[in-house]
Amino acid sequence: MNSFTSLPQSPTICIYHTGNDWDHYLIFAITEINSGLYPSLNNVTFTPKYLYADPYSPYVEGEAQSVFSTNYPTCHAFVGPAWTTQLSAVGEWAGLAHKPMVSGGATSPIFALDNYNYVSRTIPGELNVLEAFVQLIVEYNLSKINIVYANDEYGVSVVEALIEMSLGKFEVELIRSFESVEDVESIQLVLDDLEASIT
Repeated sequence: MNSFTSLPQSPTICIYHTGNDWDHYLIFAITEINSGLYPSLNNVTFTPKYLYADPYSPYVEGEAQSVFSTNYPTCHAFVGPAWTTQLSAVGEWAGLAHKPMVSGGATSPIFALDNYNYVSRTIPGELNVLEAFVQLIVEYNLSKINIVYANDEYGVSVVEALIEMSLGKFEVELIRSFESVEDVESIQLVLDDLEASIT
């Protein structure tokens, strides 16, 4: 990840604010870490600029384009967004603009790819969890598993990574998806259908 050593005395961090306070904590952490690592930055304070974003907005990529255009020339780094669906849109633009971006919540395996080389996360990605899950299945000598997942970018990326990790170890027999994690009825129908197909 790029450091802030070459930034001017009043660098601006642009924040994709989604209504949570975690972005403020990240700003504090970035300030503290950089001032500890680089004594010359002891007097530097980061100026936040808020870019309000709806986690489920279909216009995120358009927002990303405007953020990295001349509309925000003073943004030296970005905090957020926390949602995988948002970060996948703006994370690629961060790389194209050579601007570091830190996310506090997006865990999708897609962010391990080269086109997100300017994106850092403060929590482990799903690949670590999936590796542990695969080890658990192998340890219990299970030969087949069924998967139920949310049919969005995050859910699809996790399932694809799990299927790839399962090769030669166990079989992914039945896959069912639902459209939204908030649609309880849809989830229940998928689970009922899954149960009926197993018994």
